[in-house]
Amino acid sequence: MEAAQKIEILCDRFPAQHNVVPGVVAAIGNRLGAWKVMVRDLHDGTCWDIRIHRPDGAEEHYVFPGEKRTPENVRRTIERELKYHEFEHVL
Repeated sequence: MEAAQKIEILCDRFPAQHNVVPGVVAAIGNRLGAWKVMVRDLHDGTCWDIRIHRPDGAEEHYVFPGEKRTPENVRRTIERELKYHEFEHVL
């Protein structure tokens, strides 16, 4: 029996929710398990702080300041890191 996917998202401000959350969800993709994502909009909206608690208990932490705060950059960065950690567990 396969585990279901659950993504819990806590976001402190609407702009971050609107711009970041879809990218984070896309980066997680169809990976199963319980994920907890916390997004904070820091420094008067000039920086996104994202913490992802993975189903295996590990935590990922990302900071996207200034020009790096694009939804596409957030998605690509998180997706790349999640793939890297999956590869790590295979070795």
